[in-house]
Parts: sequence; C-alpha cells; structure tokens
Amino acid sequence: MVGWMIVPQTEKGAKVSVKRIRCRPSSPKELEETGRKLQPMWPPTLRLLFKYASGDGIFKITLQRRKGRYRLNLHEPVTRKRKQVPSRSTRYVTITTDEWVEVKESSGTKPWSIFFCVTLPGRVRSEAFVEAVQEAFLTKLAKLRWPPP
Repeated sequence: MVGWMIVPQTEKGAKVSVKRIRCRPSSPKELEETGRKLQPMWPPTLRLLFKYASGDGIFKITLQRRKGRYRLNLHEPVTRKRKQVPSRSTRYVTITTDEWVEVKESSGTKPWSIFFCVTLPGRVRSEAFVEAVQEAFLTKLAKLRWPPP
C-alpha cells in the first residue's frame, strides 16, 4: 500500500460510507414483514474515497447492487483544462482558448470481478492497496448483511 491511502469518511474513521437514496412509504404487507415505515426506492450506494499520499486529488469508488450483481465505478479527481474550440475553417483543428473547463472522468460501471482484476489494478498499480479496498467493501457488505459477490 505504498503511496496510496484510504480517506476516512466519518470522525470514527469509517472507510466506506453508505448513501441512501429516497424512500417511499411501506405497504401494509411490507410494514408487517420489516417493521419499517419507509422503504428505499433504490438500493443504497457504498462510497470509498482514496488518494495518493503526495497528490492533491481524491479518487472515489462507488458500489451499487443492481439486479443481484455488484457494479463498481472509479471516479477520477476533477481536473482543470483549457477549453478547446474547433477552428472556423476546418473542424479538425482545435484552438486553445483562455477559458478553463473542469473535466470529470470515470471508468464506467464494471462488474466486481473485472473491476478488481483489471480496472483498479491498472490505475493504482499496487496489489496490496487493491486487496485493502476489496477487504473494506467486503466488511461493509457483511455489516449490511448483503450477500457476498
């Protein structure tokens, strides 16, 4: 894990945070089964933040459970670049302007196996850190009582 570190998300030092998205009222049947008055409309999103020790930007990994499978997405730190505008005479040549644009990039959603075998190792190039991230997600999934991937 040389150089890479997980950013704690709470004062207690939790590595993975849970973001619950919107709730709806429970039906009488659901109220009897679960005892909860509100049911989530979408599955919660798990989020883990990490950064390089000497770097400025913070990377984000989001995990969602869709149709019984786990999908992960790696978000790069926001970067600022100069805006490029196509020239008037030919659309193939671009001209750099004085305006700055914030660029957000992500890997796109990937299944668990592809994300931890290809996407994340290709970005961080540290097997120990990839295992630490995977272990952090697995412990959080166990606490939420979700099935393992």
